[in-house]
Amino acid sequence: MNWTAPFLKATLKGILIIVTLVLFLCNGQVFCQAKVGDQGSGKMVLKWYLSHIDHQEKKELYYKFTYYIKGNLVLRQELKNDSSLIEKNKSDDRYLTITKFTPTYLINLSKELVRYNSEADSNKIEEVALANYEPELFYKCAVAPPKITHLDTLGNLTITVAGQLCTIGKAHILNSDFEFAYTKSKLGVKSPLNLFVPDFPYNILWIKIPLDNNPQGIQTFVIDSFSDIIPENIKNSLTW
Repeated sequence: MNWTAPFLKATLKGILIIVTLVLFLCNGQVFCQAKVGDQGSGKMVLKWYLSHIDHQEKKELYYKFTYYIKGNLVLRQELKNDSSLIEKNKSDDRYLTITKFTPTYLINLSKELVRYNSEADSNKIEEVALANYEPELFYKCAVAPPKITHLDTLGNLTITVAGQLCTIGKAHILNSDFEFAYTKSKLGVKSPLNLFVPDFPYNILWIKIPLDNNPQGIQTFVIDSFSDIIPENIKNSLTW
């Protein structure tokens, strides 16, 4: 079993680490409420990686979010049988296979609501406040955006993310420093990572932040790919 085993074991308890991060960033008791505008139209695939602070170049995929976006509606839906969402770890000549929970749901950012199929009856649609829907992580910050106490976007370091040349900036939220990479190129769809840095004018495609429950861990959120095209079989699901 490799060095990331402590992180991967956490999946047995769900995705508590990232939920903690979102609660930390988007605590309604600390941050003011604000509405988000039109998110454009298209698809974005966001991946979450874990790495050791001393070996940050060795990242391991932890989770993935595929978003189809149209105006104020966001559909999260993953491909069936996606092998990237299954972990196999060898320990004592045995393999532990963990399948991550990947629900499908529709977000209405204007109404701050989420719709999803009931677990008890797949033909029944449930509706819940976005702020209370645990499987969604990034768009919760649309309900209660973080307050940035320091923002530095004048860095001269650049990286390429999803085919876009990005500038690296830095920000401070409460007691945490993080780096982010943004592109000035105009994209047809807005990145969900922008919700971590409210009112920032350019698309943020990469964020790196310490793992709050493990000082040796680094978590990186990356827009892996994006497209202005929404597949025909998805368009009918982007209605409210």
